[in-house]
Amino acid sequence: MITRFTPQVLDCPISQKVRKRPMVVISGILGTVTAVWLYNNFVGWLNILNCTLPPVGMIVVLGYFCHKEEYEKWDVIPRQVNWFAIAGVLIGAAVANLVPWGIASVNGMVIAAVCYLVGELVERKKKNDITRITNWKNSYN
Repeated sequence: MITRFTPQVLDCPISQKVRKRPMVVISGILGTVTAVWLYNNFVGWLNILNCTLPPVGMIVVLGYFCHKEEYEKWDVIPRQVNWFAIAGVLIGAAVANLVPWGIASVNGMVIAAVCYLVGELVERKKKNDITRITNWKNSYN
C-alpha cells in the first residue's frame, strides 16, 4: 500500500522489481565494510580535516575584514574568482599536512593568510594603477 507519505522512489517500476532482502544484505555488507575502514582510518581522517579546515576559515575571516564595507551594502557586485584565496587554502593545507614542526593548523592558517594578503595587495595595486591611468586620461581630455 502506497500512502501519500511514501517516497516517490517506491512508485518507480524498477524499485518494485528489486527484492528487498538482497538489497538489505548488500547495504549491510557495504555499511559494515565502510564502518570498519572508517574505524581503522578515523584518526587519519581527523588529521586531514584538522589541516585543511583552518586555512579555509582564515580566508573567510580575512575576506570579511578586508572587505567589511562591501558586506554592509546590499547591492554589491559579486567578485570574480580570487585565485590567491584558492592558492592560500591549497598551500596552507599542504604546509599543515607536510611540515613537521609547529602546530599544523596554525602553520596552515599563517600560510593561507600570507597568500591571501599578498593577493589583496596585488589586487589593490592593480586597481590603483587603473584609477591612475583613468584619471590621467581624463585630465587631458
